[in-house]
Amino acid sequence: MIDRSDLMKILAFSDMHGEDEFLDHLRMHLAINKYDAILIAGDIEGSEYTEELLSILSGIKVFIVSGNMDSKRVIELLDKKGVLIDGRKQRLDDDWYIAGAGGSLPGPFHTPNERTETEIKIQLEKADIDEYTILLTHTPPYGIFDEPMPDVHIGSRSIREFILNKKPILNICGHVHEQQGQKMLGETLIVKLAPAKNMMVCIIDIDKSINVTFRSI
Repeated sequence: MIDRSDLMKILAFSDMHGEDEFLDHLRMHLAINKYDAILIAGDIEGSEYTEELLSILSGIKVFIVSGNMDSKRVIELLDKKGVLIDGRKQRLDDDWYIAGAGGSLPGPFHTPNERTETEIKIQLEKADIDEYTILLTHTPPYGIFDEPMPDVHIGSRSIREFILNKKPILNICGHVHEQQGQKMLGETLIVKLAPAKNMMVCIIDIDKSINVTFRSI
């Protein structure tokens, strides 16, 4: 049972990759649906696109981690706007905190924002994660929804270790386009997001329990 005083409604998405159609669908969705917070797990791409996204989300609590495709300019913009939580922990509401770790492990395509396991671990240490924390990461934990193809794992061992040791209530992650779903890792519910560029989002209701709904918009 979750010890909360009231319902919290979260909209989470990841991997927009500059898809303009998603912004159009998001505008329409937010015109008729209200959320306490928006969590974005990276790979926005493009500073103008980022500006437009944040304009659409104006007036809502927004927390974002950077993705491996997000340039230094985009990351600096997110930081300037006060929504970046790479290596940070912030209060989400009276009951919960939100912490983040951005980037992905180095891969064959040499994308702009790759981090070593050590660098990811440093972010997690700075974020001061505990059981009252929702952990937002671009990369999934190793072995959980992290296979772009069978038997190829690109998740982070550092994230997995921190989840097992610190027991955050949730880990919301993206990055691996081929995977979507929810699964327990120790005492933590892992929520793996599908790419928003395919018009996919996730609605998370937290009250006495956690209810996760994957849907298109």
